[in-house]
Amino acid sequence: MSYPREETRAQEPGGNTTSAARRVSSLTEWSHGLPQRHTLRLLETSTDRRAKSLEEMARAAIARIGELLDAPVSVIDMRGVVLASSDRFSEGASYTGDSGAVTVPMRLGSQLGQLIIGLPNEANRTPPHLVQALAELVVGRLIDSHSQNTKHRKDRLVHDLLLNLITNEAIILAEAHLLGMDLNQPRAVILINAAAYILQGFPSASDEHIQQRADSVIGSVVHFFHLPDDTICAYIGDGHIAILKASNTRNLAPWVDNSDPPGTLGASWTNLHALRRASEGLLQRLRSDTGVDVSIGIGRYHPGIVGLAHSYQDARTALELGCRFYGVGLVHVSTV
Repeated sequence: MSYPREETRAQEPGGNTTSAARRVSSLTEWSHGLPQRHTLRLLETSTDRRAKSLEEMARAAIARIGELLDAPVSVIDMRGVVLASSDRFSEGASYTGDSGAVTVPMRLGSQLGQLIIGLPNEANRTPPHLVQALAELVVGRLIDSHSQNTKHRKDRLVHDLLLNLITNEAIILAEAHLLGMDLNQPRAVILINAAAYILQGFPSASDEHIQQRADSVIGSVVHFFHLPDDTICAYIGDGHIAILKASNTRNLAPWVDNSDPPGTLGASWTNLHALRRASEGLLQRLRSDTGVDVSIGIGRYHPGIVGLAHSYQDARTALELGCRFYGVGLVHVSTV
């Protein structure tokens, strides 16, 4: 998988902007004209959209199982309320229970539910253990599919945010919230060039192979920083991984050195010394995990969500110039 970089904003013959840039531009212009109450509503409805994702997966599971089994199927939430059912009249009501039902837990992020398959019709009776195995298989595949879709959306959001293709903070926050990304705390960009590992075998390597290797690098980042998940890491194409690293005092504490010059840690959140130490440790981890030389560029913190695009440009400049003048396999810091 490879996302376009700055070329996304290029012009087609005839002076027309590309379709991707045109869509983003029109969306941004539309949202800038919204009254404040409407932009706030974008944030409020993102929670509703997240809740609906479990319901949508529930309906997909019911449809698939309904094709294979002649049995009543329902999905309930943690309160025991029916989210979706083969009996549409029962939706929204409390589940009354079935002593012989087969149950399979469903988890989608922080959302919990339960798939319940009632007794099949006598003429089409299927052994319970086969019903259980079938239900678990269907639910597992749906969760995997949703996870891949979420990952792609997250990578696309980070890509567009860092390349300044979308600048309306209400839209960015709403989409980030839906994807479980916290963009409210100060963050700086750490840019990893792992092309020697991710694009190994390119151009014959498939998109799936490239994504697997990118996920492997992201997994190493997650373990190194002891992150709860990979939501602040994204593959942005060309063998590059972007990390939106929290750059406040609490998150950089393990890499703070008391011998640092005064003023490097404070209200500006610009502790490049600590970020560099963290990145040097990460570099060693990635070198060990991938078996190749990777390079890292660090951007300064810039205020605001749109400041991440400036931090990315810092990191990219540091990475490109650092590799050109000092070589690969090192950590390069923007000090301009």
